[in-house]
Amino acid sequence: MRLLIGEVIERDDHPIIKKQTLVRVPIRLGEDVFDSGAIGNAKRDYLIKSLKAFRLLTEVYGLSYMRCCATSAMREATNSAEILARVEIESGVHIEVINGKVEADLIYNTFWTQDLLKDRNYLYIDVGGGSTELTWLEKGKRVKSASFKVGTVRTLAGKVEPQAWVDIESFLNELKEEHGELLAIGTGGNINRIFKEVAKPFGEPFL
Repeated sequence: MRLLIGEVIERDDHPIIKKQTLVRVPIRLGEDVFDSGAIGNAKRDYLIKSLKAFRLLTEVYGLSYMRCCATSAMREATNSAEILARVEIESGVHIEVINGKVEADLIYNTFWTQDLLKDRNYLYIDVGGGSTELTWLEKGKRVKSASFKVGTVRTLAGKVEPQAWVDIESFLNELKEEHGELLAIGTGGNINRIFKEVAKPFGEPFL
């Protein structure tokens, strides 16, 4: 779970978002959901406390708007409606549960806020706790995207179905057959950690 506060800098070609602060809290709702199917009371209370803190931080920064999104764990939790209602009452934060397509849309929208060459093709890879979104961009336009039930927490819990890996391989093979070698951009806490620990010392893209 993370809070990102950014400053939007308007430019002639496209806006840039400059990160002001990023706060991560290791709640991992998926640990409960992928094990028992529901979010337990302890995780619920941690979620409420974290969102209270996040809301206070947005007030300190003087923000008038905050969007709070939940993904695979909340989508699959059998008690999500109860959790969402309780969280909003106690924290004052409304959680929007988004599907895989909306997740892919948000990831695509961040592409335009980055200083990347818009005349190239990229495979955007976003790895979350319960799902991974793959988005193929050609010269700044989204051509193909898909969401797969493969994530770090789900994998550690041993809850990834073998077919999910087959589906990912098929998705990538189709792209490689048409475009050859793919240039991938990874987002998400775990990919960033891998990059910092493994790829960054070499000073080259981690393909």
